[in-house]
Amino acid sequence: SVTITGSDYGWIQAKAPAGATCTATADADGSQISDPNLGAPQTAGADGVLQWRYQQQGERSGTGHNIVTCTLGPASGSATNEFNVGN
Repeated sequence: SVTITGSDYGWIQAKAPAGATCTATADADGSQISDPNLGAPQTAGADGVLQWRYQQQGERSGTGHNIVTCTLGPASGSATNEFNVGN
């Protein structure tokens, strides 16, 4: 399984089983965030730690979500974390 161990607007840290291939997506204030760093899959190493950083987009407010999805063989899983956008 995958867990989000740290998350805020602009970054995600997750832990997944070694060898899992993971992708991240994010939304803020109801709109999907488009950033090439989010589209790049990562493979979990021996420690399982994964990190993504992405550009905050525009003057948004409200809440957002960071989502990490991983696959390892036939198994897949995802984790979501909610964060506050703006002040």
